[in-house]
Amino acid sequence: MSGKVAVLNFDQTLCSQPHFLQPAFEWIELSDIGQTNGYCSKDSLREIGSRLQKRRNRGVTLIGRGNYHYVSYLLTSELSVPFTLVLFDYHSDMMETPDDMHISCGSWVLEAIRRLPHLRKVLLIGVSEAGLKQMPGDVRAKVLAYPNDNVNESESGIRSLVSNIPTDTVYISIDKDVLNPGEAVTDWEQGRFSLRFMVRILEAIAKAKRVAGVDICGEYPITPAHIYRNEMRQASRINEQANRYLAERAVQWMSETVPSGHTVHRSAG
Repeated sequence: MSGKVAVLNFDQTLCSQPHFLQPAFEWIELSDIGQTNGYCSKDSLREIGSRLQKRRNRGVTLIGRGNYHYVSYLLTSELSVPFTLVLFDYHSDMMETPDDMHISCGSWVLEAIRRLPHLRKVLLIGVSEAGLKQMPGDVRAKVLAYPNDNVNESESGIRSLVSNIPTDTVYISIDKDVLNPGEAVTDWEQGRFSLRFMVRILEAIAKAKRVAGVDICGEYPITPAHIYRNEMRQASRINEQANRYLAERAVQWMSETVPSGHTVHRSAG
């Protein structure tokens, strides 16, 4: 599993999760790039993209804190076939940025809808009611939202959700702030999902569709100086457990046989 996962190091947060420090995991150093926390300048985004292009592992990506979720824009831009973005997030990430020179953790989905030609639909799963209200009217036709407090947890409900994915290929982006605080610890407002319920949905999607990539974010900000605090160690343990569980299954989803006639092509470079 470890040989298929890339770990992005923006701020040392993931260094507190020993499992991912094993040599087999590919670490990509990004902490030296300025203007990346929350809001990212387009110059910095280009540098991040340049480093991502050189990575060996293009399947599963651990991004780190939700402040860097805009990296998902770069990861989805690599796809060159029609795809659906399946996004688990308590926030819509569809806010306008102040100017065209920046992208943010709160705007990247809007940027993807408007700029990525192969993105056909966004399934926004677990979003808050406040997040729903942030969606601009001009993109609503491309978004199908399942609010955190109103998702049908039955098998028929999950089948219905999967049936609304219009493409053979999906890209899955997970912000752990969609989970309840007992199963993930973030520095953002969180939802009520259980990890088990989220994986039930993901397993159903993976059985029906070709998973082209998976990324995971939503870490709690932990520095080496703070890791000895009890609350920090507990947050790190909870998040590491969730990350391992999700990453192991994501590798499995991506290694399953592609149905006949289903192919995924990535952009050159």
